[in-house]
Amino acid sequence: MRRLTAFGSSATLHSVMLTLAIWWSLPPILALRSGQSSSTHAVSTFIVGSTEDSAYPGIRPTEPPREDWSLPPDDSSSEVSMGDFTINVAKIAAHAQVLFPFLAPGLALDHFGVMPEHVTHETLTNPFARSAAQASARTRQRPLQLDRRALQVLVDKAWSRRDRWTVFQSIAKLIEGSDPDAGGLPQLLEMYREENWPQPYADRSIRDPRLWVELELAADHVNFVGFVSRYAATHPGTRATTELLLLLDDIAQASQDAFATLSKTDPNESLEWTRRKNAAAFDLVVRLRRYYGSVLERKGLKDAASVSRYYDGVRLGILDAIVRTTPNGYRVNDARFLIGAIYWRQGRMRDAVEWWRPMTPDPGDLHAAAHAEILHAMQASVPPDADDREIERVIGGPVNRALETERGRWLMFSFDRLEQFGHRFDTF
Repeated sequence: MRRLTAFGSSATLHSVMLTLAIWWSLPPILALRSGQSSSTHAVSTFIVGSTEDSAYPGIRPTEPPREDWSLPPDDSSSEVSMGDFTINVAKIAAHAQVLFPFLAPGLALDHFGVMPEHVTHETLTNPFARSAAQASARTRQRPLQLDRRALQVLVDKAWSRRDRWTVFQSIAKLIEGSDPDAGGLPQLLEMYREENWPQPYADRSIRDPRLWVELELAADHVNFVGFVSRYAATHPGTRATTELLLLLDDIAQASQDAFATLSKTDPNESLEWTRRKNAAAFDLVVRLRRYYGSVLERKGLKDAASVSRYYDGVRLGILDAIVRTTPNGYRVNDARFLIGAIYWRQGRMRDAVEWWRPMTPDPGDLHAAAHAEILHAMQASVPPDADDREIERVIGGPVNRALETERGRWLMFSFDRLEQFGHRFDTF
């Protein structure tokens, strides 16, 4: 996306038009329970567990199953197919209670080697200290020696519309065997993250394909969380870990999008095709909505706004960890930009400005154009004691345009990237 800034005014027009076109095909999040007012209570920034799940690293222990998630023992129940479109329903059912690991059971962020500040003061161990074994392992890892063209080939081979985890394995092997700071590994992860994550998904004439694709992708999110957790814990404070934590932020956003699709899909109104093709799959969606409705109730998340704030809190925890642990300011501008964007969207303009103020221009950043536009806007005279309303009055126009233009750049890049592989927003 960094390369898109060279396209000039025509690219901007292209992005704005594409934003308007997609706006109507990507409806807002609806809560699993409607008709309730937005909660004004703050949601904890992120969940920290003293232990992690024995089967799924990086998340808190899952609760004992409240029901049998297995499908009927016949081949017809394990998949849904429409022409060459086939989804592994059995995999979704097997991961039913960890489909949305950021929401339930939540991240065990203290197992990523990036303890939150209020926890580091309460523990007797140093989460950033490398063991002798870790240091020894680092010395055995060689820098990845590949030029830009070879890296692009790897990234393109790891592109997928429906099965991210399987094709990621070729990248994972290089991550495990390469130096996390020197050589081409950080650039490979940057390219993989920018070009392959995330991808927009829009409805076709019916809801079924999009829902099943997003649920199957969500079933693999817990695998990515575990991979990032293990790597970050053994390679703390490295460039590769920073890139993987930024990828984790992308996955959190994809998780929120998938949860939104599930929450706003009434099976009786929108999944007639699934009901006719696979009754067990239809019933699975009904049960998933019921289960995650109970999760929201236990967490006190009463509406879409509170769910959004919860995911914002998860993202803020990840991004704050990047700011605190990234080596020599690597990607810190991008993390600060994303934190500020979250606060700005929440209406917390003072907090956004405070996170954006330390950014420094760097053409190598992913969001470099937006950084520059926001920093330029912040040159306007804002009184030191200005409240959110006053800040929005003085710089709200240019900041909103910068954020909207950045989203337009992402949509335009996504459109071109999907077209490269023969897809559109509504094909899977």
